[in-house]
Amino acid sequence: MISSQLSRDFVPDSTTHSEPDIIHGPSRTPSVYAPAAHAARDFAGQLVGRVAGLAIYAGTCSLVKRMLPVSIYVGVVGAISGAALGHMLSSQQIGTTTPARVIGSVACTLGGAIAGGAIAAAGTTQPVITLAVGCTLTAAVSVMRLWSRDSEDDDTVDDLKGIAAFMGTAATLTAVCVTDHDWHASKDIAARNLGMLGESLTVEFFKSTLERCGPSIDRQALSFNGKVLSSLAGTLPYVAATVFINGVIAGLFQPGGTDDSHLFGDLLLPTMIGALANAVRGFANASASECLYEWNIGTAHPQRDLVRPHAGVKKPEGDRILTKTAIRFFISSCRNAVYTKLRSKGLTPIQAGIIAQSIYGFFAQHRDLIFDLMQGEGWVSTAETCT
Repeated sequence: MISSQLSRDFVPDSTTHSEPDIIHGPSRTPSVYAPAAHAARDFAGQLVGRVAGLAIYAGTCSLVKRMLPVSIYVGVVGAISGAALGHMLSSQQIGTTTPARVIGSVACTLGGAIAGGAIAAAGTTQPVITLAVGCTLTAAVSVMRLWSRDSEDDDTVDDLKGIAAFMGTAATLTAVCVTDHDWHASKDIAARNLGMLGESLTVEFFKSTLERCGPSIDRQALSFNGKVLSSLAGTLPYVAATVFINGVIAGLFQPGGTDDSHLFGDLLLPTMIGALANAVRGFANASASECLYEWNIGTAHPQRDLVRPHAGVKKPEGDRILTKTAIRFFISSCRNAVYTKLRSKGLTPIQAGIIAQSIYGFFAQHRDLIFDLMQGEGWVSTAETCT
C-alpha cells in the first residue's frame, strides 16, 4: 500500500458531474479517446495562449521605445517565479526540520529569485546552465530514496538533497556574478518574456478550465513513480516534435540575419503550427499513462478508474494556475535566454532553435512532475509498498 504521505487522497474537481471518480473493477484496456481528448485540449489552449503571447510580444516591440521599464517588470516577475519555485521545492523536498535544512531552503529561495530575475530581464545564460546541472544532480540524489528502508535512510537522502541544492544555489549565484555581462544579447529579450508571461497565464487558465471537457487521465491513479515513468515515456515524442516544429519550421520563417522578425504577420503561422507539439505531448503522456495502468506499473489506487468521464467546464483553480504559470514562465525564460544568446553568437535561427528547443523540451516535458514535487510528492520506496 502506498503511504498516505506520498500518495494523497484525490480531491474531486468542483464540477456538476455526479458520478463518482472511484469505482470498483475499473477497465484497464487502453483507449484512444482519452489521449485524443488531451491532444485536442492541449492544442486549443496552446493555440490561444501562443497567439496572445505573440500579440503582446509584437505589440511591445512595435510600440515601446525604451525597453528598460519592460525589463524591470519581467525581471521582477522572474524573481518572484524563481523564489516561489525555490521555496516550494526546497521546503517540500528538503524540509525545514533542522537549522541546516532551513538554511538550505532560504538559500534555494534566494538563488531562485536572483537567477529568475537575471534570466527573465537580461537573458543571462550562465544561471540557466548551472540550474540545469543542479536540478539534475538533486534529482539523481533523490532517486536513492527508492532503496531507503526506514526514516533514517530518508533523512540521509533529504540531507544529501539539501547539500546538492545548496551547492547548486552557490554555483548559480557565482554564475550570476561572473557573467560575461552580455546584457544585450537580444534587444527584445524583455519583450519575448513579457509575451511568454501572457502565454503562460493564458495556457494554464485554459488547461485548468477545460481539463474535464471530454475523457481525461486521472494522474492521481498513479504513484509518483508511475508519473515519472509516464513522463519519461513521453519525452522522446515531445522533444522530437518541439525541435522539428518550433526549432526547424519556425526558423524557416525568420529572415536569417542578426535580428529576428518581431512582426505579428510574419510569426503568426509558425506560432499557430507550434501548438501541434503540445498536442503530441498530451497524446503521448496520456497513452503512456494508460499503458502503465494496464500493466499495473506504478499504480497508486488499484480501484480508481484511470480515465475520468466528461464533466464539462470547471471553475479555474487560482493557486494552481499561478503555480503552474510560474513553472512554465521560468522554464520558457531559460529557453529564450539560450536562444537569444546563440543568435548573438552568429548561429542561424534554425541552429539556435534546435539547440534551445532540445534543452527546453526535456524540462518542459516534466513540468507536471515539478508541480507534483512542489506539492510534497516524491519517490515511493520499497519500505512503503506492501509485499
